[in-house]
Amino acid sequence: CERHTQRGGNEETMEQPAAFRKSAADGIADLINLPSVDEAAICTNLKIRFFRDDIYTYCGNILLAVNPYKTLPCYTMDSVKQYSGKRMGTCPPHIFANAESMYDNLCSGFGNQCVVISGESGAGKTECTKYILQYLTAVTRNPQWIQHQIIEAGCILEAFGNAKTLRNNNSSR
Repeated sequence: CERHTQRGGNEETMEQPAAFRKSAADGIADLINLPSVDEAAICTNLKIRFFRDDIYTYCGNILLAVNPYKTLPCYTMDSVKQYSGKRMGTCPPHIFANAESMYDNLCSGFGNQCVVISGESGAGKTECTKYILQYLTAVTRNPQWIQHQIIEAGCILEAFGNAKTLRNNNSSR
């Protein structure tokens, strides 16, 4: 497993940098840091962050995403570079942080990695998958190999078939 970039950033601590630690009134990046952890506080925090286009929020090492139903400018190569080689928790919450963590674990010899993407129909599961694949193809030295592996896995995914739901005639697997 080869990387484009060297490890960097604040690797010794999982404490969030002051640049994205905010007060409860501004929305907190990690729900664990909420002054009161209850359903109302969590929903209020997610709502505050959503209206600021901060659609990603941590709950420890779990990433919550709220579908904005619009394109946001946070999936560029600059964003890839921001998260590449960084430990989760040293940059603001983002799908790229999770993808980097998985990729780093894979390259560090921790074996195969798995991500669980869950949500209702239309929640953005397919888009999250695409962003993870975008990240992986951007940080590897052999993007053609990654693309080939994804194409090869397609037939396995197709075996699960698509489900028709009330909201979506061709729901993701």
